Amino acid sequence: MSTYVRNALKALAANHKMWSDEAIRVEKDLLKYQLLTVEDLEYILRNSLTRTNGLMREITIHPLATFEWLMDLEYHEDAAVHWDIIVRNPNVTTETVETHSDRYWDWQYMHLLKDINVEFVLNHINQWWNWREVARLFTFEDCLTLRGVVELATTLDAGAKLPDICLNSYDFGLSSNGCITTQNVVDHPEINWDLKTLLKNPSIQNDSTLEQALVNVVATHSEQGKETNLGIRKHILKKHEMLQNVIDYPELEWNVHKLMENPNVQKDLNIDTIVDNIDTESNNGTFKRLLKAFVKAFVDN
Repeated sequence: MSTYVRNALKALAANHKMWSDEAIRVEKDLLKYQLLTVEDLEYILRNSLTRTNGLMREITIHPLATFEWLMDLEYHEDAAVHWDIIVRNPNVTTETVETHSDRYWDWQYMHLLKDINVEFVLNHINQWWNWREVARLFTFEDCLTLRGVVELATTLDAGAKLPDICLNSYDFGLSSNGCITTQNVVDHPEINWDLKTLLKNPSIQNDSTLEQALVNVVATHSEQGKETNLGIRKHILKKHEMLQNVIDYPELEWNVHKLMENPNVQKDLNIDTIVDNIDTESNNGTFKRLLKAFVKAFVDN
């Protein structure tokens, strides 16, 4: 038992009222004391002026708090162990969950286990997982295997069936998985990729094969796949010279107003270029509208 902890709590009781902000801060700071022991944890809990939910949450995930100690504490001390975050305790593992399957695990937070793995998820596929977070955890190959099982589970009879929203949430999370590549997206149009999330994914943004993957994309019968591929292609084209892109890709339904505000367009579209293309590209509706807007801007200036 640490003398420092005992004296700090005595001083706190002598100088501060119960539930004061200072008391709450000091008690939480004591949990960070480098020489803290399990006995100190028990002493802090029993002599706390506040005994707030925040304090017990910190104790629940404290590295000194073993699972057995927390269960004993809950049974004898009437302390409210926080089951939503207990999986963040470094002493709690997949083996702990398997061994104590009768406990009140909150499966919405189970993805936070330090040793979570695909096999564990597959063994508990019908639990109420946070599928969006699960889909961000593993390699694309493992995620694809897991997705197949989730998809199958949504087709089962009542009782074993997973709600359709599980697969939708999984696909949304997969769009932000740090292991995916553009080629994965192109090759799997059956996945309900979220375009906005994909374009924010650093793994996609930094993929050196991004443009080549889209050049080689094959036609797909999936409308979702077509939409996703067109969306990524449009994102790439925005980074380059814009005039020729507007001419070459009329199917991308360019927004004329946004094009007018784009610095790349403003730099690329000069009056000479407009005149050169005015006749040859008259079949491109977006280009004609953009042309008209720039000519008007040129005349007005």
